Amino acid sequence: MYKDLKNNIINTSYQLFMENGYDQTTVNDICKACSITKTTFYRYIDSKEELLSYFFDDINERIDELRTTLPLPSTPFWVIKIMFNKSLMLLI
Repeated sequence: MYKDLKNNIINTSYQLFMENGYDQTTVNDICKACSITKTTFYRYIDSKEELLSYFFDDINERIDELRTTLPLPSTPFWVIKIMFNKSLMLLI
């Protein structure tokens, strides 16, 4: 249950950050979307900034996965193009 609720808070915050922007999304918005109280939020998450660090950690993990699974391209431009396109798809 602990991990499920924490993952729900994290995933919901990602969605709200993408829809409204990080600065415009409040902890109250996240709590409302998760149907939890602010006290419950802070039991699982230390701060809104912590959510952002989870987001960047997730992106870095996905980029590392892409780097190891992509075929070897012939030029540096090709590497940048593939990584950029794959990164965009991960954010959608």
